[in-house]
Amino acid sequence: MALAGGDGPGQAAYINVFEPSSLIVTEGDSVQWRVTSGEPHTVLFLNNQPPPKEINLDTLENPIGGLNPSYDGTKQIYSGFIVPDPKTNYTVKFTKAGNYPFICLIHPGMDGSVTVLSPGLFVPTQAQIDADGKKVQAAGEAAVRRMIAAAPTAATRSASGWIVPASPYLPVPGGFVAQNVFTPARLSIGAGDTVTWMGDIPQAHTVTFTGGGPPAGDPTQPTKAKSYTGGFASSGLLGKAPGVGPELFTGGTSFSLTFPNPGTYTYICILHIDQGMAGVVEVGAPGTGGAAPSPAAPGGALAGGAPIVVRPPATGDGGLAGSTAAAWPLALAVAFAGIATLGVMRARARI
Repeated sequence: MALAGGDGPGQAAYINVFEPSSLIVTEGDSVQWRVTSGEPHTVLFLNNQPPPKEINLDTLENPIGGLNPSYDGTKQIYSGFIVPDPKTNYTVKFTKAGNYPFICLIHPGMDGSVTVLSPGLFVPTQAQIDADGKKVQAAGEAAVRRMIAAAPTAATRSASGWIVPASPYLPVPGGFVAQNVFTPARLSIGAGDTVTWMGDIPQAHTVTFTGGGPPAGDPTQPTKAKSYTGGFASSGLLGKAPGVGPELFTGGTSFSLTFPNPGTYTYICILHIDQGMAGVVEVGAPGTGGAAPSPAAPGGALAGGAPIVVRPPATGDGGLAGSTAAAWPLALAVAFAGIATLGVMRARARI
């Protein structure tokens, strides 16, 4: 048994690395991959070929070859979406000696390998595999702390407005660590300013304005309007990774909106709203505003140690709260965005 990914220290921080990434077994042995963190993963054996054509944005969550396949290196097999639900655990029986690389399809750069030896040769015990996995987890936690400490906490002024940097990300051996938060989560600008959200990292996100109701379109596809006064608007899937094109990152590497009218406008990442990934743009009179520092402190908490939570717009704080007091339960927050819990899982599967 091995883990796919792990939780990092801090709000919505994740270690997108197989724990461990290198496994050694003998012919006839099986390996089971599980996910215990809040971030889903996949296992795909490519056999030095492109991903199967039947995998697309609508089928990404579905396994190819079942959840308990046998594998000899002659065909591609795919886990589909692995989440903490044990029903999604992925178990592969290896029937032929060889070295077989695999990847997580939804986290570009997250990869590993299984070396299959002939029967009778020495292979690590489960206890040794667990120990190796714990070393990877510990290294990932240290990387998350470095990442958060070095992450920008404010937007930067540009000729046309403001630039919000991509969410915190740091490559590590076998994958990357990331924190699914907007930095800053609260931004104050002047009417007529343009805000550009960057997404030039392998971790996919969206910038989605729902206007206080259910999304009026597909949040994983970019909308065309360049100016925002309310209602639905979305970036599509923002991201960047070598060899990965618009079939995955539908929104490219950035998304810009101009805000002509004063007001308070809340937005979410449709893929990670269940993790509290939300933001607000506060628009004042023309020529006013300034890039408010992110409320996220090292470790991912707001000042005072409380996580960012989504609140009803009527609270007057732009949908963000400095504490969990009076906050909506997560299920209600998700429902407010017009997405049931299953819908969130399906939407995130689209990355």
